[in-house]
Amino acid sequence: MKIRAGSTIRRTLVASAAAAAATVMLSATPALADDNNDAFTVVTTEGYNCGTATFIDYGSGDGTHPVSDDWVWINDNCLEGKGTKVSAALTPAGAHTTEPLGSKYIPDGAWSQAWDPFPNGDVKAGDTVILTVCTATSATDLHPINCDTDRRTSTDG
Repeated sequence: MKIRAGSTIRRTLVASAAAAAATVMLSATPALADDNNDAFTVVTTEGYNCGTATFIDYGSGDGTHPVSDDWVWINDNCLEGKGTKVSAALTPAGAHTTEPLGSKYIPDGAWSQAWDPFPNGDVKAGDTVILTVCTATSATDLHPINCDTDRRTSTDG
């Protein structure tokens, strides 16, 4: 069976293969199997996991910080004409206010991108990371859809 370049089937196969490879990488890395691994994933709510955002703990980062061990991996997995928008926020340990850290948009079909929104490239022990992932038509979309939010308090920083 020939699969057309750029076809939905081909892109789905590539996205599935990339997700499987990421799963193997994350589970095979000794540091990531640690009890202090604070990683978590948030997915859009349309039922197809078109957009995902994964907080990575003990990762190598996106290159903007030389020793970044905390960052976000964003996936846009569907060709539905919309992209994936992720917003991040942080509640510092002991604080009663949450600091918005910005948002990152990847357009339809951009697949995956690393993003490090954390101040100084690091999350401290006791900080709470909050991620919201949505389907959006642009970086400035005021009405994104299929949004979901999750949070995790860091055990190790």
